[in-house]
Amino acid sequence: MDERARHLLKSLIEQHIAKGVPVGSRQLARDAGLNISPATVRNVMADLEDEGYLISPHTSAGRIPTRVGYRFFVDALLRVVPLSAESNRLLIHRIGFRAPDVEQVLHAATGILSELTHMAGFVRVPRRATRILRHVDFIALHEHEVLAIFVTDRGTWKTA
Repeated sequence: MDERARHLLKSLIEQHIAKGVPVGSRQLARDAGLNISPATVRNVMADLEDEGYLISPHTSAGRIPTRVGYRFFVDALLRVVPLSAESNRLLIHRIGFRAPDVEQVLHAATGILSELTHMAGFVRVPRRATRILRHVDFIALHEHEVLAIFVTDRGTWKTA
């Protein structure tokens, strides 16, 4: 995939995540910052659709990412930035190092991340089993998105 297609795919996915609607070529041409025509964007979008990164919900709609598109976005286009020192201190202070069990840590972490990002958060806890929390990492994905990685004695568990 060439650099222009990568840039347009990244921009389209970010717009789709932000607005929740299909993204059209005119809007993408205007917002992607590449100084190209909507017709050029349509051609690139058609190629990305042929390659399985995008789909069109109906004929007159813009495009939305597929699972393959989202996977490529996460694996190749997303830039991870560290949490600010203040956010990191808040997380450590509020969660603490001596939480009684993993479920309480997960609920506390999700609540704090929701506060920091001003977005909804949720916890999906696997069936109760004896697990020991070994390590927690927080990675800022965007200005308002954080990935939490919980490492237990049985492996890694991720939540966004």
